[in-house]
Amino acid sequence: FILDVMGFGLASFLTKSAALLVVPILTRNLSASDYGAFEILVGFSGLATVIVSMSLESYLAREWGRLDASKEKGNLLSSLFFFVSFVSVLFGFAIWSLGGAFSSLLFETAEFSSAVFLLSLSGALTALCGLPLMALGWNEELRHI
Repeated sequence: FILDVMGFGLASFLTKSAALLVVPILTRNLSASDYGAFEILVGFSGLATVIVSMSLESYLAREWGRLDASKEKGNLLSSLFFFVSFVSVLFGFAIWSLGGAFSSLLFETAEFSSAVFLLSLSGALTALCGLPLMALGWNEELRHI
């Protein structure tokens, strides 16, 4: 337990320290309006993660302990992974085709349409990668290899 807590703590510290390194670069190179647009896009990426994952990680957490056979766990994980992949592709296509409209709606210019697409794609990939990482962390058989 202590090793897991230390591992997660170290990973959290590294991500926060990376943010501390990036903020001075952003503040020197971006204007106030550019920095505001950047923050809105990062928030949009987080929103994309929630939309694509549909909180299926909560369902996976509830069902994982209930299932005994590794085949049942594999079926659950693969079906959720497939479903989230399918939703990610649909979401990515929708943002790709409507990126200019989102950019115009948020920033009154289509200049940020590619950034809207890339950051929403980042959010979708974050949601997609979360499911297998959670299952790997819960699988006691794999932890001892």
